[in-house]
Amino acid sequence: MKIIKYIFPVILLFSIMTGGFAFAVGQGELCTTPANCDSGLTCISGECLPELPAGPQTAGAVLTIIESIANWTFAIFLAISVIFLLWGAFEFVTGEGNPEKVSSAKKRLLYAVIGITLAFLANSVDDVLRSILI
Repeated sequence: MKIIKYIFPVILLFSIMTGGFAFAVGQGELCTTPANCDSGLTCISGECLPELPAGPQTAGAVLTIIESIANWTFAIFLAISVIFLLWGAFEFVTGEGNPEKVSSAKKRLLYAVIGITLAFLANSVDDVLRSILI
């Protein structure tokens, strides 16, 4: 049982770090020209490595990626903040004057407002970057 629990993860990690699984597809072999490598691989620094896809080529493409990340962040923060807002309001109403429950509800409402503020800040990041870069 100790072999599976301790030894196997070490072997797996070592194999991944040394590229042990990559040799099955021809990756990692030594080469001198791109013609020596299999299809889909290119000769980089004397080793057959996969060709990398082209990344964003313009500032507009980078801003599009940032905008999509900001929109997702906005949606997630806003959804979680609304849940906390409703939860805090429910606790506040049902606290019945209990100082501990009211204090907990106030904190939860404060965190919800902070979350909504962060959501709107995340939504405006792409606009600020667009005005700076373009």
